[in-house]
Amino acid sequence: MDQARKKLLDFLESFQTAYQQSAGSDSGAFSLDKLYGDCTELFLSLLDTIDKYGGEHPAVRGACVGVPCSLTDRSVGPRAPPRRFDGRSEAAGKRASADRANVELLAQLVNRALNVAELILKDEKYRRVVASTPELINRVLALLEKLNTTENQKLVLRVIAALGDSTDSKLEIGRRTERRRSRLRGASASWS
Repeated sequence: MDQARKKLLDFLESFQTAYQQSAGSDSGAFSLDKLYGDCTELFLSLLDTIDKYGGEHPAVRGACVGVPCSLTDRSVGPRAPPRRFDGRSEAAGKRASADRANVELLAQLVNRALNVAELILKDEKYRRVVASTPELINRVLALLEKLNTTENQKLVLRVIAALGDSTDSKLEIGRRTERRRSRLRGASASWS
């Protein structure tokens, strides 16, 4: 599974590099479709990737991933696993190290996917596709709630800003945001 994630990360990095090189060249009008073909499915897959892996990042979930919290919880300070004479503490340390590397890979993957989504939405064609599909706007807005790291929220806001270039998109984002607030108010009132 890690190999697939690494390959996806490599693809996203190559997409960004190719986009920047092509957009920066003086060879006429830049078209994302000329570079990668229709990117609608790619954009949808990026949203799926962010949904899937964004919740696995401990800073997003506020929990530890696959290791005892005492090994990763820095609010209390790092704790060493209990010493055992049968070698299990060494194995736990290796698992914790592998899990930290996995968490870093997931964080990079989510970050890179958000960056590529923003690049795709710089093209008017894809902004229109998302603006004409209220469910896609909902998915993008839901990322603000799901991704609790400041860096990722900034990236989501940049994606939303790219969507908000047209008046229709701004209106739809406003409607969707108000509906989300109304549902949240209704839910919090029922808890009281």
